[in-house]
Amino acid sequence: MSVRVSRLSESSSQSESEDPIPALPPKPVVIPKPVAKSSKSVDAKPLDVLIAKADQLDKKYNKRFTTDDPGYNETVTSEALPPPCLPEYQGRSFRGGGGGGGGGGGGSGGGGGRHYR
Repeated sequence: MSVRVSRLSESSSQSESEDPIPALPPKPVVIPKPVAKSSKSVDAKPLDVLIAKADQLDKKYNKRFTTDDPGYNETVTSEALPPPCLPEYQGRSFRGGGGGGGGGGGGSGGGGGRHYR
């Protein structure tokens, strides 16, 4: 390190008015000591406190549906879901990736992953 400082002072000898920057002593490397972990976890809060906090966040950001809420069964109905496999779409793959499964009976396998738009 002293060699590097001497080279810097030689190169900066052109401007005599400025003092050369003194070399700083190297900083000691501080190795953090391992902290003895207690048997409790980091979030050693009672379960009631955590549930109350989750309820506050649910009220603030979104609504948590439970099976006891009125209207729970109306939100997800079996009529809103499409039939399991429509015959005209059988064996096709709509997203890239593996081909669709073969049709029932002696149907051939689906083609490669093509993008249908």
